[in-house]
Amino acid sequence: MKKQLPLYSKLAILLIFIMFCGNTMAQKLNALNAPSFKLELRNDVQVSPTVYEFDVYLTHIGVATSGDFELSGIQMGIFVNDAIRNGGTFSASIVPGSNSDINSEQKQTQTNMHISKSLPNQTIKITGKTTTAGLGTIISRDGGTRIMRVRLTNSVCFAQAKPNLTWSFSTAFSMPTKVNAYIGNSSKNITANGIFSVSGLTNPTLSSTLSPVVTITPSENPVTNGLPVTLNTSIQSGYTMSTSTWFVNDLPVYNNNMHYTYTPAMDDHVYVSVQFNETCAAPTTSNTIALSALAGMPNSNNSTSISAYSFDHMIYINNPSLVNINEVVVYNTLGQVVTSFKPETTTLKGYNINTTSGSYIVKMVTDKNVVSDKVSIK
Repeated sequence: MKKQLPLYSKLAILLIFIMFCGNTMAQKLNALNAPSFKLELRNDVQVSPTVYEFDVYLTHIGVATSGDFELSGIQMGIFVNDAIRNGGTFSASIVPGSNSDINSEQKQTQTNMHISKSLPNQTIKITGKTTTAGLGTIISRDGGTRIMRVRLTNSVCFAQAKPNLTWSFSTAFSMPTKVNAYIGNSSKNITANGIFSVSGLTNPTLSSTLSPVVTITPSENPVTNGLPVTLNTSIQSGYTMSTSTWFVNDLPVYNNNMHYTYTPAMDDHVYVSVQFNETCAAPTTSNTIALSALAGMPNSNNSTSISAYSFDHMIYINNPSLVNINEVVVYNTLGQVVTSFKPETTTLKGYNINTTSGSYIVKMVTDKNVVSDKVSIK
């Protein structure tokens, strides 16, 4: 004869079954209500021989009728090819001002980022900040929401290798990548509803040395014959000058200064060669400036009494003695010709040179001499 279970045992089993079914249904409903997303690495670039940066974007890719995706929290593990380390030490940080796409309550802090070894990779670990329902970032469907821009800094120059960034999901060597959203008022792990991509990366072969951009600009160009000009150096951000040598017509003339002042001759060309304090920066030669010293005498000895001045967007040629002016040439401060024309022989005439606001040199060529004036176009 089969032994019957007591009534209370049957009730207990029934209750467990109902609870199991209820939890299973709740999980299924949560999965159905959870937004689908794409977590992606994008826009990577080597900034310097020791700095590599990339963006993290989160995009809502679910059905449009499923409502908003309110981010609860996000943590990330990102593998980095250890070969680029070149024996140095990595550090990870957030590029200042780069995570403005998310709410201030959810912006990451530098203390939430660190590096761990998990050969053959290194792992950037980023832990998230969780806010309360209603304060979480609403993730965009159109182009995605930038979570942050990550800066990877090496203590020495990178080796010539690819970063090979990939997402980490393993708890064995690093930390799992997961995304949480608010479903109702509860924070739920929706990682299973996501796509994890690195398709937005160029994954370049990093360079162990870079040549920083060095640019020189003259205080004015052309200059009046016999008057000095100052050339100023601008160096790419992140680099500082160690030594420099200035060259005029390919001959070294001046050392170790960001500025060089001298009196040029006709058609001098000037450049500067710079070495840097940063060990990974290769010596760099600047652009070359062709300086035009205007023929003739300065305006203070202008025997022809002609002159040029500006008002608003017009240049006026003042010619009270009705001197024959063969040509008027207008230069910008880089010595480039903006326009040239044969002016009318009249005491005063305005000309629209159709250019942008700024300073210009007006050269007036007569049968006797060349006169120049500096004007400002508004």
